[in-house]
Amino acid sequence: MVFENDCMLLRITYFSNGFLFNLLPSTLMVIFSAALIHRLRRIQKKHTEMFVNYSLTASVELARSSRMIILIVLITLITDIPQVTVNMLISCMADRFRSEVANKLESLIATLVVIASACNLIIHVCMSRRFREVKK
Repeated sequence: MVFENDCMLLRITYFSNGFLFNLLPSTLMVIFSAALIHRLRRIQKKHTEMFVNYSLTASVELARSSRMIILIVLITLITDIPQVTVNMLISCMADRFRSEVANKLESLIATLVVIASACNLIIHVCMSRRFREVKK
């Protein structure tokens, strides 16, 4: 299993972690978010056709929800793409890459995750109707 101080089990672990915990969930999130936004727009179009005096606030609320979903997806992708890239490169490249490059990038990736978490909270607070109602 061990070839010249390069453990195959470690490579498999990095590959499976990159795929199962980053790539697959991110891909599914993009697909489901796109479907949700598409569904929201169809609902908005149906309501507009059904009611001549369609509530402007409902239209604004749907647009706000779409923007919120898009922002959260983008922020999550910004943090997941570097993680996927590093994990996949570690699984494919020599042990030297992990020790020289990947270990140095880990702190940067962790910082991105912390910033993304704070940004997600700010997005929810600013764009969610319930948060705005409680604030009043």
